[in-house]
Amino acid sequence: MSIKLVVFDMDGLLLNDNYSVTAYTKSVMQKLINKDVEIVLCTGRSISYCYQYIEELNLNSYIVVANAAQIWYVSKKLLDQYLMVTYLIESIWDHGHVNNFFMMLASANLKQINFSKAQLLVG
Repeated sequence: MSIKLVVFDMDGLLLNDNYSVTAYTKSVMQKLINKDVEIVLCTGRSISYCYQYIEELNLNSYIVVANAAQIWYVSKKLLDQYLMVTYLIESIWDHGHVNNFFMMLASANLKQINFSKAQLLVG
């Protein structure tokens, strides 16, 4: 059986501590591409953050972003997305607020946001 697809998490695997891709990693990825293996990047980050790496690595498949909430073609066309409903977000926010958790939200339209529930409901 031959390998058809390899998925790379970005932080801590694809990217080193300097948020760059090493020459060795690039060479391994190129060898996979040369064998017709599809390379997919997967991350909790947004498409806007990740696209520079897609270009740098000359990838031509998909990218899974926002903790798998969105799947994009590398052409920046959205393939599919799975959005949370508002009441669930509010419930999670309330639980975090009551328990004094640091919370950070991500949005398809923003890189990342961090603010109070009042701002969340107004915005």
